[in-house]
Amino acid sequence: ALLIGVAVGGLVALVAWTLRTHGTQGRLLFPYIAAWNILWVVGLNALRVPLRPLMVGLAACAVVFPLALIAPAYAVPAPLDTLPNTAVPTSIRWGSTVELVGYEVAETTARKGDFVEVTLYWRPRRPTERPLSLYVHLVGPGGIVGQTDTYLGAGMRTTTQWQRGIIYPDTYRIRIDQPIPPGTHPLRLEAGWYRSWEQARLTAYGSDGEVVSGLSLTIGELVGE
Repeated sequence: ALLIGVAVGGLVALVAWTLRTHGTQGRLLFPYIAAWNILWVVGLNALRVPLRPLMVGLAACAVVFPLALIAPAYAVPAPLDTLPNTAVPTSIRWGSTVELVGYEVAETTARKGDFVEVTLYWRPRRPTERPLSLYVHLVGPGGIVGQTDTYLGAGMRTTTQWQRGIIYPDTYRIRIDQPIPPGTHPLRLEAGWYRSWEQARLTAYGSDGEVVSGLSLTIGELVGE
């Protein structure tokens, strides 16, 4: 009964966390694995399931899955020397820190629950002492309808590590998770950098040296139903 309570309590806690945040993490269930493993073995033993072949299969999965599934999912795109022909050139810089030299986003029509994929091409001007955070927002008629806040390369290429002059492509899949009013509305993309430890956005400048809000462009339409 205690083990079942721990296992079920973990699931309830994960659901409660997910309902209160923009994302969730399966690793939040790691503290409850011990309870599940014991219950699993007891159940299989009661059903007289042969455990040795099962354990061999699980061991094989433990070796293969990290190499065949997990590593490719977290692979970071290789740095580039030049902007690819498929990207739209642009020039927005955040002080002496980083410059956005291009972007790729397909013209899209999206509804609630859809994902919008965006690739941004960053060229560092210098590394930073502390890692800066990036925001990418999808904006509809009533405000932000989808967003991601992250480090470059999902944390594997923070601004403290990057090399000056190299172009780093970074792709983001953003889910539209807010209700859309009936009809069609412009869908805008906004992106910029900020210091997470003080919640202060970095000032962005356009190619003419004027202060801008960062990357801001219409990329398609939102459809409300």
